[in-house]
Amino acid sequence: MSQEAHNWNAAQQVLPGMTIRDTQGNLGQKDLSLPKVKALRRNRQGAVETIIVEKGALFKKDLEIPADRVLRVEEQPAHGQVTVDVREEELQALSARRPQKLASQQQAEREARQEHEQAGQQSTSLWGWLRQLGPGLLGGLSGNDSSAVTAYAIDGAKVGFGHLWLLLLSTPMYQAALYTCAKIGRVTGQGFGAVVLKYYGRPWAVLVALVLLVANVALIAADLVAIGSGFMLLVGLNWVWFVVPVAALLWYLVTYSDFALIKRIFLVMSLAFLAYPITAILARPNWSTILLATVVPHLDVRFDSITSAIALLGATLSPYTMFWQVQGETEEQRPGPFRRQVRFMTLDIASGAIGGNVIAYFIIVSTAVTLFPHHKSITTTAEPSPFLSCWPVRPTRSPEQLAGPLDFRNSPGKTKAFI
Repeated sequence: MSQEAHNWNAAQQVLPGMTIRDTQGNLGQKDLSLPKVKALRRNRQGAVETIIVEKGALFKKDLEIPADRVLRVEEQPAHGQVTVDVREEELQALSARRPQKLASQQQAEREARQEHEQAGQQSTSLWGWLRQLGPGLLGGLSGNDSSAVTAYAIDGAKVGFGHLWLLLLSTPMYQAALYTCAKIGRVTGQGFGAVVLKYYGRPWAVLVALVLLVANVALIAADLVAIGSGFMLLVGLNWVWFVVPVAALLWYLVTYSDFALIKRIFLVMSLAFLAYPITAILARPNWSTILLATVVPHLDVRFDSITSAIALLGATLSPYTMFWQVQGETEEQRPGPFRRQVRFMTLDIASGAIGGNVIAYFIIVSTAVTLFPHHKSITTTAEPSPFLSCWPVRPTRSPEQLAGPLDFRNSPGKTKAFI
């Protein structure tokens, strides 16, 4: 008897209410409730041809599994258990926003062969290399969240170009940390928490989870406030009104969207970072001074300078970035043998680490050029907007001319109008 016929016969023993599991434990085995057979769809002869599975405790979702995916059915006292053949990449491609249907076994094998052949052909082209940019690029750019942007902007306003050399020094360190996290995910195929639990025990895993929880709550709060402040600048309403809608939208995307869609959305949103280098270039700063400050360390023992430097370095790598990098690499399907996958991973990591720090570099340059010469300190990302809104279109190298309307020395009465 062929494997297909065996699977078909096994499917005829399936009954509603039986639990579902797959061979790799990816089909809801870690959820609060196990997936169960909701209904059976039969053909005209009365044979089971499709199994409708319901998974999820609070947010339920239906999944249609063809009969030839059933490997075996085990009778148990309370309820039976059905083992099905489902590939991990198939589950990752499913969307949580509508009922999904898996392809038949033959169709799935044919699609897998076609994807493998296409990946091998595209991997040697420039477009094939660019297609591999994903979790590494996002991981590097995600370091520039609202709290990090605030830290960079404050640093530039406080110390000017004095800490640019720290970004140059931290870039290889940042890349090494991201590479280590990605290599863990690529080799083990498990998340960061699972690896810590397996090799270091439950106490260390709980400690790491608590650190992640505290850091994530603080970062989410800071990000929501920053997003609300951005909308406040656009429409004039208080930032509080935007916190709940933005949080609900982000929750919906994370809960009801697949990884590929989220990756594309975040990559497109990352294009907004290009505003920082454009701003820095339009400011026409003295690039020789900036280059000198980048390669020559400048040590300042003042308290505000030291705290700003610590905030700058601390904003570069956050706990959630490490977790994201490990998990993202486990879910990223890279073509070819392991060595080629590692090369693609290295390219991805380098683009994220270098790109993220380049953006941070231009954030510091922007505020150092526009705010530092006038000793304008800031504490939030919304505070520079009044200054930047009246920034001259054609600035010159003279600080007095660069200030334009910002030169308040001869007109003290105007200060309150802009602050």
